[in-house]
Amino acid sequence: MRSPQPSEVLKPRSGISEFLPAILLAGAILLAAFSAYPDFYALTAKKDEHAHVVKEKSEKSATLATLNAFKTQAATPAFAADLARYAAPFREDSVLSSLFSGPVGVLPLSIGIDKGSKMPNGLSQGSVDLTLRVTSQSMLMRYFEYLTGTTGTKRYVIKSVSFPFDSTSPQSSGFQVSVNLAFSHYSPR
Repeated sequence: MRSPQPSEVLKPRSGISEFLPAILLAGAILLAAFSAYPDFYALTAKKDEHAHVVKEKSEKSATLATLNAFKTQAATPAFAADLARYAAPFREDSVLSSLFSGPVGVLPLSIGIDKGSKMPNGLSQGSVDLTLRVTSQSMLMRYFEYLTGTTGTKRYVIKSVSFPFDSTSPQSSGFQVSVNLAFSHYSPR
């Protein structure tokens, strides 16, 4: 056997055989990329879903904490009384009872009650049209304080009032007052 000459050793190979390792490496990389792509896509989708669930869990936890705070507050007698005053179910007898339980010296002559309609906050707003006979302006003011105050069984908002200007002069028979009131109540429908 003869030994190769230096010029033969450094002679470059010709043909496809010199690019075969590079082609095989590129083919292996493409095959790995195509086989790993579905797993990569699934992993990315699971990460997105996990982030969404974690965010939703934190929002639900915050809502639960707020509701638990309301639950604790609702257990107090003062809150229960306010709840009954503002959001009790609609009952005509409770409205009439609250209107007739005011200070002595105010006589309701006519009463019109309207159940009203539902507001965006979930409560309903009703209205009451009253015609009263009042003995004096100070008695009228005490009645208005009773209707709008925090001590009554219902709390009303005065929408409009109409009475004669000569009511400041002493009159034995009193004067008439027209009042339009609004109140809120809970209506499940």
